[in-house]
Amino acid sequence: MAQVTYDGRSFMLDGRRVWIVGGSVHYARLPRSEWAGRIAAAKQAGLNAIETPAVWSRHEPRPGKFDFEGDNDLRHFVQLAGEAGLHVILRTGPFVGSGYDAGGLPAWLLAKEGVEPRRGNGPFLEACSRYLTALVGQVKDLQVDSPGKGGPILLVQNEHGWSCGDDVQAAAYLGELLRYLREAGVTVPVINANGLWQSVE
Repeated sequence: MAQVTYDGRSFMLDGRRVWIVGGSVHYARLPRSEWAGRIAAAKQAGLNAIETPAVWSRHEPRPGKFDFEGDNDLRHFVQLAGEAGLHVILRTGPFVGSGYDAGGLPAWLLAKEGVEPRRGNGPFLEACSRYLTALVGQVKDLQVDSPGKGGPILLVQNEHGWSCGDDVQAAAYLGELLRYLREAGVTVPVINANGLWQSVE
């Protein structure tokens, strides 16, 4: 079982430095039949990692009805990346960026009474917990530090572009998302892309 650590210079896998040279391959924007070709192109371009967002609205199109099959088969995508010898940085969201409607948040959730997106709001966090548990359940054994052979998932990114700067709000929201990820089985380092809050962990 591998161990992922880090210092001020790089991530390390079993004490060996890992310099991430990565790019984006969004499985949600491609038919499943094209995944292997895009992953091979990334490898041929010299990348050693790909990052990919999991789009909530695709995986839970209706409350409590999860879809991880066909073009939504995240597990298969991660396995293909591993077979190509690439690391994976999995962006779990819930918000994954402005390139998707509502940042990937499902329309049914935004229409729900009392929901305040991307905040430490009870109804929103409850839905996030349910979704993240289902999502991580698909791939938790594909982390580099999983028992046995492990897998290609080197890092998990929590949220995306959340720029509040208020430590109390950050703890109530990003801190709760981190807790959900850990409780669901994420064991690799959790990073963020949230410029005004320096650390999730």
